[in-house]
Amino acid sequence: MLNTTAQTNNQPPTLVALPSPVTTSESLFSTTDAITVDYLAIVFETFLDRIFASQGFMLLDQTGSLVQSSPTARSLCRAWQKVAEIQVCQLGSRHQDMALPADIQKLALSLIEGRQLFPELKFQLQDTVLLQENTRINIQAEWIILESQRSSYILVTLENLTEVAHQRALFDAYQYHFTQREIEVWELHLQGLSYRQIAQALFISVNTVKRHMKSIHSKRKDDGI
Repeated sequence: MLNTTAQTNNQPPTLVALPSPVTTSESLFSTTDAITVDYLAIVFETFLDRIFASQGFMLLDQTGSLVQSSPTARSLCRAWQKVAEIQVCQLGSRHQDMALPADIQKLALSLIEGRQLFPELKFQLQDTVLLQENTRINIQAEWIILESQRSSYILVTLENLTEVAHQRALFDAYQYHFTQREIEVWELHLQGLSYRQIAQALFISVNTVKRHMKSIHSKRKDDGI
């Protein structure tokens, strides 16, 4: 998932086999005759951002071309435009300013190829992309079936891990009385960074990170967590 301008991890997308025939994402789009193009547009434009405020959603067809996107997804993709090679998708007035980042295109292609190789399996692909200004985005892609459309689609979920971790860290700081440095350490920890990565990001030693984490866990434990 690499391009010349965006910083990403060096690992391939994570392949996750799902034994369950129905996933949470499928439940968002009940397979009834009521599902039409207009209905999907309403869902993506209105309801998804209200229900899942920290996540953006994109619907791609079987070739990986964009069909629908939520406002949050478009906002995240516009941020991508500043740092990643992109392919602009001309999809009418609602999507004229929409761009599909190369990272998402490659993940969708991997999902398509995976289905061709293992048609009997249902799986997800996940990847994390680090954009400039330390914005960490988690990408998840999976196949869903809309029976009323008589076709399969790729549902792409985007989550701004940096923003989610920031809000969680602020909430925990208020609840457990963290210091400013503990907030910074805890926020990076919530993003999934290792102690070494946290130390590098904050220009402190690994032992200092461990000391802050010990204090954080102590405060949370004393509060019954």
